[in-house]
Amino acid sequence: PAGAASLGQELLHFKLRLSADDTMPATDYARAAEHLAALARQDEQGGEGGGGGQHAAGILPTSLLTQGVRLENYIFEQHGAMVHIHFQTHEARLGIIRLGSHTDLRAADRHVQQLRNFICRLNIGSEGFHLLEHLLLRPRNAVQENQEAVDPDFYSSRISVVFPSWSARFSDPDFRSLAQETICRNLPAHLFPEFHWLDPVAMRDFEQRQRLWLEQLRRYAGLADADRDSHADNLDAAAQGLTRFLHRRRAAANQSYWV
Repeated sequence: PAGAASLGQELLHFKLRLSADDTMPATDYARAAEHLAALARQDEQGGEGGGGGQHAAGILPTSLLTQGVRLENYIFEQHGAMVHIHFQTHEARLGIIRLGSHTDLRAADRHVQQLRNFICRLNIGSEGFHLLEHLLLRPRNAVQENQEAVDPDFYSSRISVVFPSWSARFSDPDFRSLAQETICRNLPAHLFPEFHWLDPVAMRDFEQRQRLWLEQLRRYAGLADADRDSHADNLDAAAQGLTRFLHRRRAAANQSYWV
């Protein structure tokens, strides 16, 4: 819908960039967790989220986002006067890593609760979906140069449902199946859904294209009938950008459906 927040806005607000765990050493992983905890404290105090600090501090390991919502992944170890916090990454290369140390159990527990609550917020803020009816993307101007060919069935009774792929729930294959089944069971029988699960970079690309198209569509809808022909090319160009994106991702999408 017009004016809706980007599904990646929560990460952008705090200047966090997702990173695959196979590219991150354990020391950077621990620094990233400490940066999240600092952002959580700052946010609780009413401050503005931001990046800053060292380069690694603005990076969010994928497994920390997806596994950090589960309390059982945080492990306390008493060693002398110190309490060490370890984290189960569920990654074969990293395994269990140390996130930090505290002088007593209460401080360690407070740190974990604060970190986990903030990670839950990042997950919740990233969840949602876009639904787009392909028929709305059809060319208004029948004669248009440089129109990319699309499958004949693209516009006919089709919708695209675009999900973020990076949150804890939305990265779970079982939850994805449940989400797709729920949508299919509640769709009108004549509509055929195509599902796309996008990473943050692809989602930003899609949302930028969608935003441009919505702006042109609103302008087109607000014109008198006599003036619409002059604006049709602009609307078609924006629609073509979205169509090209969705059409090219068809091959990469999981084309399994509930009927």
